[in-house]
Amino acid sequence: MSAVATQEATMDGAAAGAPGGVADLPVRVEAVEPLPGLGGRTRYTLEPLADAVGVLVLRSDDAAVRLFLADPATFFPDYSPALPDGLAARLGAEPGAELRVLVVVHPADDGRGVPTANLLAPLVVAPAAGRVVQVVLEADLPLRAPLA
Repeated sequence: MSAVATQEATMDGAAAGAPGGVADLPVRVEAVEPLPGLGGRTRYTLEPLADAVGVLVLRSDDAAVRLFLADPATFFPDYSPALPDGLAARLGAEPGAELRVLVVVHPADDGRGVPTANLLAPLVVAPAAGRVVQVVLEADLPLRAPLA
């Protein structure tokens, strides 16, 4: 998938705009490498979850798998992880390009009364390149932080 193809639309239907929120994220993303546990898939649609501010659905092109994601600024305003060096290049982004961090959300189930977010292994999106990768951070962060 080329950067040109992924820039055709963002979640607000316009070209990528000011950073922040989810409206400036591309609708289509391609994983640099298959995301763990998703059966080797690399092409996804990213869309806001209706009636849930800051929550998105990452759905594979074949619609066989989906993940719930969240903009951490919505739920964890102090979350500002140090990202690995060279990440922009790995994502095919220009030096200094904006990178967006999204956290994987686990719905409330199996005894947990509230949804939780994985703050240790976020997805990082290069909006202009339309590419995504999951990184494991070298920090003491929770795998299941309750959403506030």
